[in-house]
Amino acid sequence: MDWFDRKVVEYVVRWSPYGPLHDEDVFPEFGMGVRQLRTRFNAIVAEQTARPTELDEPDRALLGRARVLLRAKHAARTGSGPTNSRLPMRDY
Repeated sequence: MDWFDRKVVEYVVRWSPYGPLHDEDVFPEFGMGVRQLRTRFNAIVAEQTARPTELDEPDRALLGRARVLLRAKHAARTGSGPTNSRLPMRDY
């Protein structure tokens, strides 16, 4: 995972408990809007999940938190199960 991808994942994971992201916060940090950031986040998680052995331990842990976030988001959207209580879901 390169530095920019790591920064994207860290940002989304870190801010997920605090409510939805806003373009005015995301754009100065990443040069893209929230929709693009979400797309990038999803692509990074999918790509890195396909090759976890190439990641060091801190990046594997970060990827694990990102996957929990995505599963909770999916469950909240579909009503398919309880969300992880350690990670309150807002519209990341």
